[in-house]
Amino acid sequence: MGVSVRIPDRAVARSLRIRPSDGSTGARLALVGFALIVAAALAAAVMVGDARLPAILTVGAMVPAALVDIREHRLPDRWVGFAGAAFAATSWIAWLLGQPVDVGGATAGALTMAAPILALHLVSPGSMGFGDVKASLVLGAAVGSVDWQLALSALTLASGLGAAVGIAGRSRTIAFGPCLVLAASIALTGVSISMGGAP
Repeated sequence: MGVSVRIPDRAVARSLRIRPSDGSTGARLALVGFALIVAAALAAAVMVGDARLPAILTVGAMVPAALVDIREHRLPDRWVGFAGAAFAATSWIAWLLGQPVDVGGATAGALTMAAPILALHLVSPGSMGFGDVKASLVLGAAVGSVDWQLALSALTLASGLGAAVGIAGRSRTIAFGPCLVLAASIALTGVSISMGGAP
């Protein structure tokens, strides 16, 4: 006579669960590598005296978060926080080096870009995640440090890009983070071109 042994469901689930590989080491290496790139860019900018460096580096630091958002539809706090820290650090260094830092513009830009997204998140959390709110706060501060009105331009452009992607993909759910990062990049690129062409 055979003996049957009942295995609790939790034990079965635990035995079949595949633990994901620990990606913390890779993430640390990526962070160190990016920090070295930031340091090199900062050193180059110090020599040329470009006051737009904090904004440019901050938008660049948001690119990894945007790539994760495309794949997983979430903006990692780690990368958004790192971008915010990069903006604060480079702005402080620029100030120490005697370059102008528009704190008022950064504050106005952050509020201009983040307030509408926060309102939408509060009204409909399913349509706009809180990660987008945090990303828009950082990006708004970055572009606002150059000109606070750029935050409004970036937000408008991001909304248009998001609508276009949604219509093209026939989807009600899109990754909005990449739209924010691309719009901020375009806003800064336009300023760089206009300043480059100025006499």
